[in-house]
Amino acid sequence: MPDAFNGNNHIVACICRGTDYFDTPLIGIEKQPTPQMAIEQVRCMMKKHNCNMVYCATEDERIYRMFEKEFGEKLIPNTQEKYGDNHGKLLMQINREEKRDILEITKQYYRSMYIVSQCDCLVAGVVSGTNAVLCMPNKFKDTYIFKLGCVTEEDVKEYRTLWD
Repeated sequence: MPDAFNGNNHIVACICRGTDYFDTPLIGIEKQPTPQMAIEQVRCMMKKHNCNMVYCATEDERIYRMFEKEFGEKLIPNTQEKYGDNHGKLLMQINREEKRDILEITKQYYRSMYIVSQCDCLVAGVVSGTNAVLCMPNKFKDTYIFKLGCVTEEDVKEYRTLWD
């Protein structure tokens, strides 16, 4: 566990998926909050519960950099392997093509979800990791789950402009 979990900090976790959801969006899957939406809600949760630190569970390098820029020293390091622009490929395709160690990547993901479960509050989109941490024994005093409906053709067009 990161040192920040020493009992003196109050931590908001944010599960913020990117990559497959924004780079190769499928119409009909759960729509995810943009990084800006997630950051805004994390700020609200921090204020509401006097939280002083943030943990961002993401596989997306671009989202993680946005959280670093926004929260600086308040961001607890996430050592999970991260990905940049997928160039229209799904993560499973990239992992296979680059012969990445899927077992290690999966361990990193579960470790990150465990860290989320140890935080005081949760902000997240509707993804499998969110469902997992809500089923785990957790320490959440409050949760905010973005329920944005399903991805439409208009959303796909909007996602293409996120990183411009």
